[in-house]
Amino acid sequence: MKRWLIPPKQLHHDFRYEMHVLEHNEIQNICESRNCIIEAAPATNSCEGDHNGKVEFYDLTGHKKRLQNSGLPYRYLSCMYFVRKPCALFR
Repeated sequence: MKRWLIPPKQLHHDFRYEMHVLEHNEIQNICESRNCIIEAAPATNSCEGDHNGKVEFYDLTGHKKRLQNSGLPYRYLSCMYFVRKPCALFR
């Protein structure tokens, strides 16, 4: 929403990320087919109603338990994938 509401010159950095609804296995297959490596996939609060733009990172197993204990539907579990392509210098 910030990109739509605030002119780009007022933003402090040129960082962006995209959000897609994909199963973990599908993300793994996409990365493998493009020779990319998943560096990390921590759970986040980005799908919870009260995160207000402040993304927090959690251990995936612990966050699953926290959601189960909170009574929130499991669909609110969200992971952020950090992916990289191997550097040609180190092959």
